[in-house]
Amino acid sequence: KSFEPAAAEFGSLSCKTDEGIKDAQRINAHSYKITVPETTSSIQFFPISQAKVAFNDSVLDCYKLSEPVSVANGLNTFKFKLTQDNRNDNTVTLTVIRGAVQSLGDVDGNSIINAIDASIILTAYAAISVGSGSGLAAQQLSAYDIDSNSTVNAVDASLVLSYYAYVSNGGTSDFEGYIN
Repeated sequence: KSFEPAAAEFGSLSCKTDEGIKDAQRINAHSYKITVPETTSSIQFFPISQAKVAFNDSVLDCYKLSEPVSVANGLNTFKFKLTQDNRNDNTVTLTVIRGAVQSLGDVDGNSIINAIDASIILTAYAAISVGSGSGLAAQQLSAYDIDSNSTVNAVDASLVLSYYAYVSNGGTSDFEGYIN
């Protein structure tokens, strides 16, 4: 049998905003997410890892705050490259959601309902399913609960994907009209 080494990982990943330092939610070894207030215009990363952490072609010091990075309203993604002896290299994506969700189904707040929104809903569902909680405010949860059954689940993501396919093939109804 062959042995496959584990991927280099964060011990934790936190972000500093105007409200202080907040831990990002670990989705898996390759994905983290955090929701920050709409008033947040920049964040600083606070990585904890035994691995070397690279971001935007520079190495971040673990246990120290990075330089500030701008965040736009809606969905922001940041990629980190982790390398460590005797471990596989790992690219970790941090999804930062800034501000309130604008409307039902548009969970990243960019005024476009697409597969990214469905993916974010599935990520929230996965976190809820394993008992981690969604980390979302009540207003945001209502935008994720497409079928209005007070539960965020794969059905909600499926409805978003169905609408995205509908619009991609020439459909003209708005989202709420489509699901009703």
